[in-house]
Amino acid sequence: MKKNLIYLTLILSIVFISGCTMQTPFQEGSELISITGCDGYIKLNYSPVAINENLGTVKPMGAISGGGHVTPTDHMYFLTPDWMSEGEIINDIFSPANGTITYIEYMPSMLGTITEWEYDYRIIIKHTCSITSIFIHIDELSEKLAQYAPSELGGVNVNIPVDGGEFIGQWWGQLDYSLIDYNKTLSGILNPSRFITQPWRIHCMDPFDYFEEPFRSQLLELNIRNEVPFGGKIDYDIEGKLIGVWFKEDMDPNDWEMLEYNAISIVYDYLDPDYIIISVGEFEGEHRLYGTVNNSFDPAKISVETGLVKYDLVNYWYFDKDGEWWGEEVVAKNLIGKPISEIQGVFLVQMLDNETIITEGFLGKTSEQVLNFTENARIYKR
Repeated sequence: MKKNLIYLTLILSIVFISGCTMQTPFQEGSELISITGCDGYIKLNYSPVAINENLGTVKPMGAISGGGHVTPTDHMYFLTPDWMSEGEIINDIFSPANGTITYIEYMPSMLGTITEWEYDYRIIIKHTCSITSIFIHIDELSEKLAQYAPSELGGVNVNIPVDGGEFIGQWWGQLDYSLIDYNKTLSGILNPSRFITQPWRIHCMDPFDYFEEPFRSQLLELNIRNEVPFGGKIDYDIEGKLIGVWFKEDMDPNDWEMLEYNAISIVYDYLDPDYIIISVGEFEGEHRLYGTVNNSFDPAKISVETGLVKYDLVNYWYFDKDGEWWGEEVVAKNLIGKPISEIQGVFLVQMLDNETIITEGFLGKTSEQVLNFTENARIYKR
């Protein structure tokens, strides 16, 4: 069992380690040999987790955090009520529909202490030839699955039929879940080749569009996001506009370990879709996540013609409708992102053309103190 499940909710930097993993490149798994209606569209007619007192909150996709998630996360989170502390509460995991488990991976996870790695499982369930569930951070596999799991780090292709609602394991603290539909493609990822090591990412759909009742409504009650898409948003790119995800011009897209380090996200927050945030993988040597002052300069409206833009950067957090600080273990709706610090730095950015930006960040400065780029500026591409 995970001990000391610690998330760094640092008030000064407002980042938290949210399921950061050393995830290996995607494995498609073995060929399916028998799935009824393999090519058809399905609904998820069972909840992926037990809906009881051991399920605390549901967080949508699109989170950006200090645990290495520089770009919006492609999975939602199921959290136990004590996920920020010991993470001792246990909850069950089920296959959300009939399918075949095609891949089991034993992997390192930073869901243990800050200095020690722990290990858990990632599995892939193909429900049809096009619709797939991905679970990460399964702590204990069911007896049926455990016999097929690798005994050492790494993954194995398997072919294990499962029924909808079948028990497949347990987790404590945090469970990641993605719903992939290869018949659909996200429109807000303009250069899918950047995610060549994560080919599922451009097909990552809102799970709430697939959950059937009563599970859909029950999970929505615990879901923190209260705006469509309820399951979160990860694709923000707009042709000719600043908004979205950018990558260093010399980035090797096959180097999956450096993907997040080489990225910049200029997007809206996953819990407050009106709040503009900036996430930089390499900002004076480390990943930094900030909010903006007064929601200045909507990136969806900034183009080449805009010229140089200066964002004053602040630490931020979420407040409820009554203006009260949000505690992460509490279900809340309509959260508002607000600055909670003085200006921490300034981020300069300018679109050179529709596919290219130049950027530079300065800690301890304000927009009034920085006139233009220096020789340390970097070029990023879509």
